[in-house]
Amino acid sequence: MTEPESTRLSSLRQLGSDLGLDLLVLSEPAWIRWATGCRVPADALALLLVDGTAARLLVPESSRPSSVEPGTDVSTYPTYSPHRWTDPVATATAALRRVLGDWEPAGHIGIQAHHLPMVLGEVFRTVRWYDIDPALSRLRAPKDEAELAGIRRSVAIVERALAAAKSAIRPGARELDVLHLIEDVLVAEAGDDHLLAYNLGSGPRSAEPDPRATTRQLERGDLVLIDLYPTIGGYVADLTRTFVVGDPAGDQQTRYEALVDALAAGAAALEPGVTAATVAGRVLDELRSALPRASAVPHHLGHGIGIFAWEEPWIGLESDTPILAGSVVALEVGYYEPGWGGLRVESNYLVTKEGAVRLDAGPPSSPTI
Repeated sequence: MTEPESTRLSSLRQLGSDLGLDLLVLSEPAWIRWATGCRVPADALALLLVDGTAARLLVPESSRPSSVEPGTDVSTYPTYSPHRWTDPVATATAALRRVLGDWEPAGHIGIQAHHLPMVLGEVFRTVRWYDIDPALSRLRAPKDEAELAGIRRSVAIVERALAAAKSAIRPGARELDVLHLIEDVLVAEAGDDHLLAYNLGSGPRSAEPDPRATTRQLERGDLVLIDLYPTIGGYVADLTRTFVVGDPAGDQQTRYEALVDALAAGAAALEPGVTAATVAGRVLDELRSALPRASAVPHHLGHGIGIFAWEEPWIGLESDTPILAGSVVALEVGYYEPGWGGLRVESNYLVTKEGAVRLDAGPPSSPTI
Protein backbone atom coordinates (compact mmCIF):
# COMPACT_ATOMS: atom_id res chain seq x y z
CA MET A 1 0.00 0.00 0.00
CA THR A 2 1.40 3.41 -0.99
CA GLU A 3 2.20 5.75 1.88
CA PRO A 4 0.20 8.98 1.95
CA GLU A 5 1.98 11.95 0.47
CA SER A 6 3.66 14.37 2.86
CA THR A 7 1.77 17.48 3.91
CA ARG A 8 4.50 19.70 2.49
CA LEU A 9 4.31 18.17 -0.97
CA SER A 10 0.54 18.44 -0.84
CA SER A 11 0.83 22.12 0.04
CA LEU A 12 3.17 22.68 -2.91
CA ARG A 13 0.76 20.91 -5.23
CA GLN A 14 -2.09 23.08 -3.95
CA LEU A 15 0.04 26.18 -4.45
CA GLY A 16 0.66 25.23 -8.08
CA SER A 17 -3.05 24.70 -8.61
CA ASP A 18 -3.94 28.03 -6.99
CA LEU A 19 -1.45 29.83 -9.25
CA GLY A 20 -2.65 28.02 -12.39
CA LEU A 21 0.74 26.42 -13.03
CA ASP A 22 1.43 23.11 -14.77
CA LEU A 23 4.65 22.45 -12.89
CA LEU A 24 6.60 23.79 -9.92
CA VAL A 25 10.39 23.55 -10.12
CA LEU A 26 12.29 24.04 -6.86
CA SER A 27 16.05 24.34 -7.22
CA GLU A 28 17.34 25.87 -3.99
CA PRO A 29 18.83 23.15 -1.73
CA ALA A 30 17.23 24.53 1.45
CA TRP A 31 13.77 24.39 -0.12
CA ILE A 32 14.39 20.89 -1.47
CA ARG A 33 15.36 19.70 2.00
CA TRP A 34 12.26 21.34 3.48
CA ALA A 35 9.95 19.63 0.99
CA THR A 36 11.53 16.18 0.77
CA GLY A 37 13.94 15.71 3.66
CA CYS A 38 16.84 15.27 1.23
CA ARG A 39 20.01 17.11 2.26
CA VAL A 40 21.70 18.57 -0.81
CA PRO A 41 25.03 20.45 -0.78
CA ALA A 42 24.62 24.18 -1.31
CA ASP A 43 26.65 24.09 -4.53
CA ALA A 44 24.88 21.06 -6.02
CA LEU A 45 22.52 21.18 -8.98
CA ALA A 46 19.28 19.61 -7.77
CA LEU A 47 15.65 19.89 -8.83
CA LEU A 48 12.30 19.04 -7.32
CA LEU A 49 9.50 18.84 -9.90
CA VAL A 50 5.95 18.92 -8.57
CA ASP A 51 2.91 18.72 -10.82
CA GLY A 52 -0.68 17.60 -10.30
CA THR A 53 0.16 13.92 -9.95
CA ALA A 54 3.80 13.41 -9.02
CA ALA A 55 6.83 14.77 -7.21
CA ARG A 56 10.15 13.97 -8.87
CA LEU A 57 13.46 14.68 -7.18
CA LEU A 58 16.68 14.86 -9.21
CA VAL A 59 19.95 14.98 -7.25
CA PRO A 60 23.61 14.02 -7.75
CA GLU A 61 24.40 10.36 -7.11
CA SER A 62 26.47 11.39 -4.09
CA SER A 63 23.38 13.02 -2.56
CA ARG A 64 20.97 10.10 -2.98
CA PRO A 65 18.95 10.11 0.25
CA SER A 66 18.41 6.97 2.30
CA SER A 67 14.83 8.12 2.80
CA VAL A 68 12.61 10.95 1.61
CA GLU A 69 9.14 12.24 2.35
CA PRO A 70 6.38 9.89 1.11
CA GLY A 71 5.27 10.61 -2.44
CA THR A 72 8.73 11.55 -3.76
CA ASP A 73 10.32 9.68 -6.68
CA VAL A 74 14.12 9.99 -6.68
CA SER A 75 16.42 10.01 -9.71
CA THR A 76 20.15 10.70 -9.72
CA TYR A 77 22.83 11.75 -12.16
CA PRO A 78 26.62 11.17 -12.06
CA THR A 79 29.03 14.00 -11.27
CA TYR A 80 32.24 11.98 -11.27
CA SER A 81 33.91 9.15 -13.19
CA PRO A 82 37.46 7.87 -12.64
CA HIS A 83 37.71 7.21 -16.39
CA ARG A 84 36.59 10.48 -18.01
CA TRP A 85 35.71 14.09 -17.32
CA THR A 86 32.12 14.43 -16.13
CA ASP A 87 30.14 17.59 -16.87
CA PRO A 88 27.43 17.76 -14.17
CA VAL A 89 25.25 20.14 -16.20
CA ALA A 90 25.27 17.76 -19.16
CA THR A 91 24.57 14.67 -17.05
CA ALA A 92 21.86 16.50 -15.10
CA THR A 93 20.24 17.62 -18.38
CA ALA A 94 20.22 14.07 -19.72
CA ALA A 95 18.80 12.76 -16.45
CA LEU A 96 16.08 15.42 -16.43
CA ARG A 97 15.04 14.43 -19.93
CA ARG A 98 14.75 10.81 -18.79
CA VAL A 99 12.69 11.85 -15.77
CA LEU A 100 10.29 13.83 -17.94
CA GLY A 101 10.09 11.18 -20.64
CA ASP A 102 7.76 12.25 -23.42
CA TRP A 103 6.07 14.91 -21.32
CA GLU A 104 6.42 18.33 -22.90
CA PRO A 105 4.94 21.06 -20.70
CA ALA A 106 3.23 23.69 -22.80
CA GLY A 107 1.77 26.02 -20.21
CA HIS A 108 3.20 27.87 -17.23
CA ILE A 109 6.06 26.65 -15.06
CA GLY A 110 6.82 28.08 -11.64
CA ILE A 111 10.52 28.54 -10.89
CA GLN A 112 12.70 30.10 -8.22
CA ALA A 113 13.86 32.96 -10.41
CA HIS A 114 16.77 33.96 -8.17
CA HIS A 115 18.10 30.40 -8.28
CA LEU A 116 17.52 29.20 -11.84
CA PRO A 117 20.00 26.54 -12.98
CA MET A 118 21.07 26.56 -16.61
CA VAL A 119 19.74 23.06 -17.10
CA LEU A 120 16.15 24.32 -17.11
CA GLY A 121 16.61 26.56 -20.08
CA GLU A 122 18.23 23.69 -21.91
CA VAL A 123 15.30 21.33 -21.41
CA PHE A 124 12.23 23.59 -21.40
CA ARG A 125 12.25 25.79 -24.48
CA THR A 126 8.61 26.59 -25.16
CA VAL A 127 7.13 27.47 -21.80
CA ARG A 128 6.28 30.62 -19.89
CA TRP A 129 8.07 31.14 -16.59
CA TYR A 130 6.52 32.37 -13.36
CA ASP A 131 8.54 33.37 -10.29
CA ILE A 132 7.15 31.43 -7.32
CA ASP A 133 9.56 32.77 -4.68
CA PRO A 134 7.08 35.28 -3.18
CA ALA A 135 4.37 32.62 -3.02
CA LEU A 136 6.76 30.10 -1.46
CA SER A 137 7.69 32.60 1.25
CA ARG A 138 4.03 33.18 2.11
CA LEU A 139 3.38 29.42 2.11
CA ARG A 140 6.09 28.76 4.68
CA ALA A 141 5.71 31.85 6.88
CA PRO A 142 3.62 29.98 9.49
CA LYS A 143 5.82 27.10 10.66
CA ASP A 144 4.56 23.54 11.00
CA GLU A 145 5.37 21.40 14.03
CA ALA A 146 8.45 19.81 12.43
CA GLU A 147 9.85 23.23 11.56
CA LEU A 148 9.23 24.51 15.07
CA ALA A 149 10.98 21.49 16.53
CA GLY A 150 13.98 22.11 14.26
CA ILE A 151 14.13 25.79 15.17
CA ARG A 152 13.81 25.06 18.89
CA ARG A 153 16.68 22.58 18.65
CA SER A 154 18.82 25.16 16.85
CA VAL A 155 18.02 27.78 19.48
CA ALA A 156 19.03 25.41 22.29
CA ILE A 157 22.34 24.55 20.58
CA VAL A 158 23.16 28.21 19.90
CA GLU A 159 22.47 29.05 23.55
CA ARG A 160 24.94 26.36 24.61
CA ALA A 161 27.48 27.76 22.14
CA LEU A 162 27.03 31.25 23.61
CA ALA A 163 27.50 29.85 27.12
CA ALA A 164 30.77 28.24 26.00
CA ALA A 165 31.85 31.53 24.44
CA LYS A 166 31.08 33.40 27.66
CA SER A 167 33.29 31.00 29.61
CA ALA A 168 36.24 31.86 27.36
CA ILE A 169 35.95 35.64 27.71
CA ARG A 170 38.78 36.91 29.90
CA PRO A 171 41.69 39.33 29.57
CA GLY A 172 44.32 37.96 27.21
CA ALA A 173 42.01 35.58 25.35
CA ARG A 174 41.81 36.09 21.60
CA GLU A 175 38.62 36.60 19.63
CA LEU A 176 39.55 33.44 17.69
CA ASP A 177 39.77 31.46 20.95
CA VAL A 178 36.16 32.38 21.66
CA LEU A 179 35.10 31.43 18.13
CA HIS A 180 36.82 28.04 18.38
CA LEU A 181 34.79 27.15 21.48
CA ILE A 182 31.61 28.09 19.62
CA GLU A 183 32.55 25.83 16.73
CA ASP A 184 33.40 22.99 19.14
CA VAL A 185 29.85 23.07 20.51
CA LEU A 186 28.30 23.10 17.04
CA VAL A 187 30.41 20.15 15.90
CA ALA A 188 29.63 18.18 19.06
CA GLU A 189 25.88 18.85 18.77
CA ALA A 190 25.31 18.75 15.00
CA GLY A 191 28.34 17.07 13.42
CA ASP A 192 28.71 18.12 9.82
CA ASP A 193 25.04 19.09 9.55
CA HIS A 194 25.62 22.73 10.37
CA LEU A 195 26.83 25.89 8.67
CA LEU A 196 28.28 28.54 10.98
CA ALA A 197 27.38 32.16 10.28
CA TYR A 198 28.37 34.77 12.83
CA ASN A 199 29.63 38.21 13.85
CA LEU A 200 32.20 38.52 16.63
CA GLY A 201 34.07 41.67 17.58
CA SER A 202 35.61 43.07 20.75
CA GLY A 203 36.58 46.50 22.03
CA PRO A 204 36.26 49.18 19.33
CA ARG A 205 35.71 46.40 16.77
CA SER A 206 32.33 45.62 18.35
CA ALA A 207 30.99 48.76 16.61
CA GLU A 208 31.89 47.43 13.15
CA PRO A 209 28.91 46.43 10.92
CA ASP A 210 29.89 42.75 10.49
CA PRO A 211 32.97 41.97 12.59
CA ARG A 212 34.77 38.66 12.11
CA ALA A 213 36.99 37.05 14.74
CA THR A 214 40.66 38.01 14.67
CA THR A 215 43.75 37.44 16.79
CA ARG A 216 42.94 40.57 18.82
CA GLN A 217 43.38 39.92 22.55
CA LEU A 218 40.58 40.90 24.92
CA GLU A 219 41.25 43.62 27.44
CA ARG A 220 39.51 44.41 30.72
CA GLY A 221 36.53 46.67 30.06
CA ASP A 222 36.09 45.48 26.45
CA LEU A 223 32.66 44.94 24.98
CA VAL A 224 32.46 41.56 23.22
CA LEU A 225 29.61 41.28 20.70
CA ILE A 226 28.67 37.79 19.48
CA ASP A 227 25.89 37.29 16.92
CA LEU A 228 25.33 33.62 15.99
CA TYR A 229 22.98 32.60 13.19
CA PRO A 230 24.03 29.12 12.05
CA THR A 231 21.92 26.66 10.09
CA ILE A 232 21.69 23.45 12.15
CA GLY A 233 19.90 20.42 10.75
CA GLY A 234 18.34 22.64 8.11
CA TYR A 235 16.97 25.29 10.52
CA VAL A 236 18.28 28.62 11.75
CA ALA A 237 18.47 30.23 15.18
CA ASP A 238 19.69 33.81 15.42
CA LEU A 239 20.81 35.08 18.84
CA THR A 240 23.07 37.95 19.86
CA ARG A 241 24.64 38.58 23.23
CA THR A 242 27.07 41.30 24.30
CA PHE A 243 29.45 40.76 27.20
CA VAL A 244 31.86 42.98 29.11
CA VAL A 245 35.30 41.73 30.15
CA GLY A 246 35.05 42.39 33.87
CA ASP A 247 32.45 44.67 35.46
CA PRO A 248 30.56 47.01 33.10
CA ALA A 249 31.15 50.74 33.31
CA GLY A 250 28.16 52.94 34.05
CA ASP A 251 27.54 53.96 30.44
CA GLN A 252 27.89 50.36 29.25
CA GLN A 253 25.29 49.12 31.74
CA THR A 254 22.88 52.01 31.11
CA ARG A 255 22.95 51.62 27.35
CA TYR A 256 22.69 47.84 27.62
CA GLU A 257 19.60 48.09 29.82
CA ALA A 258 18.02 50.43 27.26
CA LEU A 259 18.52 47.77 24.57
CA VAL A 260 16.97 45.05 26.74
CA ASP A 261 13.94 47.26 27.39
CA ALA A 262 13.61 48.09 23.66
CA LEU A 263 13.73 44.38 22.84
CA ALA A 264 10.93 43.74 25.33
CA ALA A 265 8.84 46.53 23.78
CA GLY A 266 9.20 44.91 20.37
CA ALA A 267 8.25 41.51 21.73
CA ALA A 268 5.12 42.98 23.33
CA ALA A 269 4.10 44.36 19.92
CA LEU A 270 4.53 41.02 18.11
CA GLU A 271 0.89 40.09 17.56
CA PRO A 272 -0.90 38.61 14.55
CA GLY A 273 -2.16 41.28 12.20
CA VAL A 274 0.12 44.15 13.20
CA THR A 275 2.59 45.29 10.59
CA ALA A 276 6.33 44.77 10.82
CA ALA A 277 6.72 48.57 10.69
CA THR A 278 4.60 48.90 13.83
CA VAL A 279 6.89 46.50 15.69
CA ALA A 280 9.97 48.38 14.47
CA GLY A 281 8.45 51.68 15.61
CA ARG A 282 7.79 50.35 19.10
CA VAL A 283 11.42 49.22 19.42
CA LEU A 284 12.81 52.58 18.32
CA ASP A 285 10.38 54.59 20.46
CA GLU A 286 11.48 52.71 23.56
CA LEU A 287 15.16 53.02 22.70
CA ARG A 288 14.98 56.75 22.01
CA SER A 289 13.07 57.43 25.20
CA ALA A 290 15.96 55.98 27.20
CA LEU A 291 18.79 57.20 24.97
CA PRO A 292 17.53 60.41 23.35
CA ARG A 293 20.95 61.19 21.90
CA ALA A 294 21.34 57.77 20.35
CA SER A 295 21.37 57.73 16.58
CA ALA A 296 18.97 55.44 14.78
CA VAL A 297 19.98 51.79 14.74
CA PRO A 298 21.89 51.42 11.44
CA HIS A 299 20.45 48.01 10.65
CA HIS A 300 17.10 46.25 10.55
CA LEU A 301 15.34 45.53 13.86
CA GLY A 302 14.48 41.93 13.11
CA HIS A 303 13.35 39.38 10.56
CA GLY A 304 11.73 36.02 10.20
CA ILE A 305 13.83 32.86 10.56
CA GLY A 306 13.32 29.29 9.46
CA ILE A 307 15.28 27.48 6.78
CA PHE A 308 17.02 30.79 6.06
CA ALA A 309 18.53 33.37 8.39
CA TRP A 310 16.56 36.17 6.70
CA GLU A 311 12.90 35.58 5.93
CA GLU A 312 9.74 37.66 6.00
CA PRO A 313 8.57 39.51 7.99
CA TRP A 314 11.32 42.12 7.72
CA ILE A 315 11.16 44.29 10.83
CA GLY A 316 11.82 47.76 9.47
CA LEU A 317 10.06 51.12 9.43
CA GLU A 318 9.01 50.78 5.78
CA SER A 319 7.79 47.16 5.94
CA ASP A 320 4.01 46.80 5.68
CA THR A 321 4.15 43.00 5.93
CA PRO A 322 1.60 41.75 8.48
CA ILE A 323 2.80 39.56 11.32
CA LEU A 324 1.27 36.07 11.02
CA ALA A 325 0.44 33.60 13.76
CA GLY A 326 2.86 30.69 13.55
CA SER A 327 5.78 32.72 12.25
CA VAL A 328 9.12 32.83 14.07
CA VAL A 329 10.80 36.22 14.37
CA ALA A 330 14.23 37.33 15.52
CA LEU A 331 14.17 40.79 17.09
CA GLU A 332 17.47 42.63 17.42
CA VAL A 333 18.45 46.07 18.60
CA GLY A 334 21.84 47.69 18.98
CA TYR A 335 23.82 50.76 19.96
CA TYR A 336 27.10 51.56 18.18
CA GLU A 337 29.60 54.34 18.75
CA PRO A 338 32.91 54.44 16.85
CA GLY A 339 35.83 54.28 19.26
CA TRP A 340 33.56 53.31 22.17
CA GLY A 341 32.20 50.04 20.85
CA GLY A 342 28.92 48.35 20.08
CA LEU A 343 26.12 46.63 21.99
CA ARG A 344 23.51 44.33 20.50
CA VAL A 345 20.89 41.98 21.94
CA GLU A 346 18.69 39.59 19.98
CA SER A 347 16.11 36.94 20.82
CA ASN A 348 13.81 34.62 18.87
CA TYR A 349 10.02 34.52 19.25
CA LEU A 350 7.16 32.32 18.12
CA VAL A 351 4.12 34.45 17.26
CA THR A 352 0.90 32.92 18.62
CA LYS A 353 -2.68 34.16 18.68
CA GLU A 354 -2.04 35.32 22.24
CA GLY A 355 1.22 37.11 21.42
CA ALA A 356 4.93 36.35 21.29
CA VAL A 357 6.54 33.39 23.07
CA ARG A 358 10.30 33.69 23.54
CA LEU A 359 12.19 30.59 22.37
CA ASP A 360 15.47 31.40 24.15
CA ALA A 361 16.23 32.42 27.72
CA GLY A 362 16.73 36.03 26.68
CA PRO A 363 19.63 38.39 27.33
CA PRO A 364 20.70 38.73 30.97
CA SER A 365 20.04 41.95 32.88
CA SER A 366 23.74 42.80 32.80
CA PRO A 367 26.48 42.10 30.26
CA THR A 368 28.87 41.01 33.02
CA ILE A 369 30.62 37.70 32.36
